[in-house]
Amino acid sequence: MKQALIKRLQDNVIALSKLKEKGVKVGKIKFVKAVHSIPLMQYEVTYWVKNDNKMVHIQGVGNFKVSGSIRYLRTQSFL
Repeated sequence: MKQALIKRLQDNVIALSKLKEKGVKVGKIKFVKAVHSIPLMQYEVTYWVKNDNKMVHIQGVGNFKVSGSIRYLRTQSFL
């Protein structure tokens, strides 16, 4: 799971560098307080849903309370 997050960050940095080469003004990478999506690969291996869709356990990280809809977690792969 951490590899997917690192890959996403690397892709973002590469995209910013290409924009900068083209002359677009880009700023610094800043701290983000909230994350709206996390690339999760394999259901029931790297993550699983607990407690009537109110908690998600992510392997190597821990449990997270979900405030929103997680209805697609079991059916779709995000990458």
